[in-house]
Amino acid sequence: MFIRMFVCAEDTQQAVMICDKYFDQMLNISNERKILKNEKYWKIDSIYLLEIVVDWDNKPQLREKLVNNIKMFPVKLTVYGEPIEEILVVKNDEIQDFNMNDLEMINVFFDE
Repeated sequence: MFIRMFVCAEDTQQAVMICDKYFDQMLNISNERKILKNEKYWKIDSIYLLEIVVDWDNKPQLREKLVNNIKMFPVKLTVYGEPIEEILVVKNDEIQDFNMNDLEMINVFFDE
């Protein structure tokens, strides 16, 4: 699985801490992961882009479980493909949740 995460952070160290928070809480993924990229996003100063590869048992029911985990949070969720090929999670500006003000977007791509 490949994940692209956009977070509001002051530096790369804080970006990793925010990434860990969302892996543990929202995505509920404890699998081994490797951060391939952690850098300031060139379009917006306060945003960091992290690209992560996760060792993942790629079963359709696990994809559904991941979607159901994300649905418990106040975010905008879009699912692509049948079976699920991609998940897009975007901060919901209509709901003020101060626990999630450091998240802009998560894009999850599943390997075939």
